Amino acid sequence: MTTKWANIVNKLTKGTHSIVVELWGGKKGCEQKKYAEGSFKYTKESDAKIEGSGEKVPKPSMVNQKLEKEMIQQIIALGWKNETPIDIVILESDWRINRDFLGNIIDREINTFAIIKNNSTGECHATDMSFKQPYNGKKYGNTQFYGLGMKKIPVECSDFGK
Repeated sequence: MTTKWANIVNKLTKGTHSIVVELWGGKKGCEQKKYAEGSFKYTKESDAKIEGSGEKVPKPSMVNQKLEKEMIQQIIALGWKNETPIDIVILESDWRINRDFLGNIIDREINTFAIIKNNSTGECHATDMSFKQPYNGKKYGNTQFYGLGMKKIPVECSDFGK
Protein backbone atom coordinates (compact mmCIF):
# COMPACT_ATOMS: atom_id res chain seq x y z
CA MET A 1 0.00 0.00 0.00
CA THR A 2 1.45 3.35 -0.93
CA THR A 3 1.91 6.20 1.50
CA LYS A 4 -0.45 8.39 -0.52
CA TRP A 5 -3.25 5.81 -0.33
CA ALA A 6 -2.61 5.37 3.41
CA ASN A 7 -2.96 9.14 3.91
CA ILE A 8 -6.30 9.11 2.08
CA VAL A 9 -7.62 6.13 4.06
CA ASN A 10 -6.50 7.66 7.37
CA LYS A 11 -8.64 10.74 6.68
CA LEU A 12 -11.78 8.66 6.15
CA THR A 13 -14.27 8.12 8.96
CA LYS A 14 -15.22 4.66 10.15
CA GLY A 15 -17.80 3.07 7.83
CA THR A 16 -18.34 2.20 4.17
CA HIS A 17 -17.19 4.59 1.47
CA SER A 18 -17.72 4.62 -2.29
CA ILE A 19 -14.41 5.32 -4.01
CA VAL A 20 -14.37 6.57 -7.62
CA VAL A 21 -11.12 6.52 -9.58
CA GLU A 22 -10.70 8.47 -12.82
CA LEU A 23 -7.65 8.35 -15.08
CA TRP A 24 -7.09 11.55 -17.08
CA GLY A 25 -4.39 12.41 -19.57
CA GLY A 26 -3.35 14.54 -22.48
CA LYS A 27 -0.56 16.78 -23.59
CA LYS A 28 0.30 19.71 -21.34
CA GLY A 29 -1.52 22.83 -22.44
CA CYS A 30 -4.08 20.84 -24.42
CA GLU A 31 -7.51 19.53 -23.54
CA GLN A 32 -7.44 16.77 -20.95
CA LYS A 33 -9.31 13.55 -21.68
CA LYS A 34 -10.78 10.96 -19.31
CA TYR A 35 -9.39 7.55 -20.35
CA ALA A 36 -10.90 5.34 -17.68
CA GLU A 37 -13.20 5.37 -14.68
CA GLY A 38 -13.98 2.80 -12.04
CA SER A 39 -15.38 2.54 -8.55
CA PHE A 40 -15.31 0.28 -5.52
CA LYS A 41 -16.54 0.22 -1.95
CA TYR A 42 -14.09 0.47 0.94
CA THR A 43 -15.12 -0.36 4.51
CA LYS A 44 -13.04 1.19 7.26
CA GLU A 45 -13.69 -0.90 10.34
CA SER A 46 -11.86 1.21 12.92
CA ASP A 47 -10.22 4.57 13.43
CA ALA A 48 -6.79 2.91 13.58
CA LYS A 49 -4.17 4.50 11.34
CA ILE A 50 -2.50 2.51 8.59
CA GLU A 51 0.97 3.06 7.18
CA GLY A 52 2.00 3.05 3.57
CA SER A 53 5.03 1.31 2.19
CA GLY A 54 6.67 4.52 1.03
CA GLU A 55 9.71 6.25 2.43
CA LYS A 56 9.48 7.71 5.93
CA VAL A 57 11.04 10.79 7.47
CA PRO A 58 13.69 9.63 9.97
CA LYS A 59 13.92 10.88 13.53
CA PRO A 60 16.10 13.98 13.87
CA SER A 61 19.81 13.41 14.53
CA MET A 62 20.09 16.89 16.04
CA VAL A 63 17.50 19.05 17.78
CA ASN A 64 18.29 22.76 17.87
CA GLN A 65 15.19 24.96 18.02
CA LYS A 66 17.08 28.19 17.29
CA LEU A 67 18.73 26.70 14.20
CA GLU A 68 15.46 25.12 13.02
CA LYS A 69 13.73 28.50 13.30
CA GLU A 70 16.52 30.13 11.25
CA MET A 71 16.09 27.43 8.58
CA ILE A 72 12.34 27.97 8.43
CA GLN A 73 12.93 31.72 8.01
CA GLN A 74 15.31 31.03 5.12
CA ILE A 75 12.66 28.90 3.38
CA ILE A 76 10.06 31.64 3.88
CA ALA A 77 12.51 34.13 2.34
CA LEU A 78 12.45 32.05 -0.88
CA GLY A 79 8.99 33.54 -1.45
CA TRP A 80 6.98 30.42 -2.17
CA LYS A 81 3.36 31.50 -2.63
CA ASN A 82 1.39 28.31 -2.02
CA GLU A 83 3.53 26.46 0.52
CA THR A 84 4.59 27.17 4.09
CA PRO A 85 7.36 25.44 6.08
CA ILE A 86 6.07 24.16 9.43
CA ASP A 87 9.00 22.14 10.77
CA ILE A 88 12.59 21.03 10.17
CA VAL A 89 14.07 17.58 10.79
CA ILE A 90 17.87 17.84 10.97
CA LEU A 91 19.31 14.64 9.52
CA GLU A 92 22.90 14.91 10.75
CA SER A 93 24.31 15.03 14.25
CA ASP A 94 26.82 17.74 13.31
CA TRP A 95 27.76 20.12 10.52
CA ARG A 96 30.06 19.07 7.65
CA ILE A 97 33.03 21.44 7.34
CA ASN A 98 34.01 22.55 3.81
CA ARG A 99 37.58 23.71 3.14
CA ASP A 100 39.38 25.35 0.25
CA PHE A 101 42.41 23.76 -1.47
CA LEU A 102 44.73 25.18 1.21
CA GLY A 103 42.70 23.63 4.02
CA ASN A 104 41.05 26.84 5.19
CA ILE A 105 37.48 26.53 6.40
CA ILE A 106 35.08 28.27 3.99
CA ASP A 107 31.72 27.17 5.40
CA ARG A 108 29.78 24.35 6.93
CA GLU A 109 26.64 22.61 5.72
CA ILE A 110 23.96 20.28 7.01
CA ASN A 111 21.10 18.24 5.48
CA THR A 112 17.50 18.33 6.62
CA PHE A 113 13.97 17.44 5.72
CA ALA A 114 11.74 20.51 5.65
CA ILE A 115 8.11 19.78 6.42
CA ILE A 116 6.08 21.85 3.97
CA LYS A 117 2.32 22.51 4.13
CA ASN A 118 0.35 23.16 0.94
CA ASN A 119 -1.78 26.23 1.71
CA SER A 120 -4.53 25.17 -0.74
CA THR A 121 -5.00 21.51 0.17
CA GLY A 122 -3.74 21.53 3.77
CA GLU A 123 -1.59 18.47 3.01
CA CYS A 124 2.04 18.21 4.07
CA HIS A 125 5.17 16.65 2.62
CA ALA A 126 8.83 16.40 3.56
CA THR A 127 11.40 17.76 1.11
CA ASP A 128 15.14 17.31 1.49
CA MET A 129 17.01 20.60 1.82
CA SER A 130 20.48 21.67 2.84
CA PHE A 131 21.68 24.77 4.63
CA LYS A 132 25.09 26.35 5.13
CA GLN A 133 26.81 28.91 7.29
CA PRO A 134 29.77 30.83 5.79
CA TYR A 135 32.97 31.12 7.84
CA ASN A 136 34.83 34.45 7.99
CA GLY A 137 38.02 33.17 9.64
CA LYS A 138 36.77 33.73 13.19
CA LYS A 139 33.13 32.63 13.36
CA TYR A 140 30.29 31.19 11.34
CA GLY A 141 27.77 33.56 9.79
CA ASN A 142 24.02 33.42 9.41
CA THR A 143 22.25 30.27 8.28
CA GLN A 144 21.56 30.28 4.53
CA PHE A 145 19.43 28.10 2.27
CA TYR A 146 21.87 26.05 0.20
CA GLY A 147 20.05 23.40 -1.82
CA LEU A 148 16.77 21.69 -2.62
CA GLY A 149 16.67 17.95 -3.15
CA MET A 150 14.30 15.83 -5.19
CA LYS A 151 12.49 13.86 -2.49
CA LYS A 152 8.88 14.61 -1.67
CA ILE A 153 7.51 12.33 1.03
CA PRO A 154 3.83 12.70 2.04
CA VAL A 155 3.50 13.15 5.82
CA GLU A 156 0.77 13.89 8.33
CA CYS A 157 0.87 17.58 9.22
CA SER A 158 -0.19 16.79 12.78
CA ASP A 159 3.03 14.78 13.32
CA PHE A 160 5.13 17.93 12.91
CA GLY A 161 5.26 21.58 13.91
CA LYS A 162 4.73 21.02 17.62
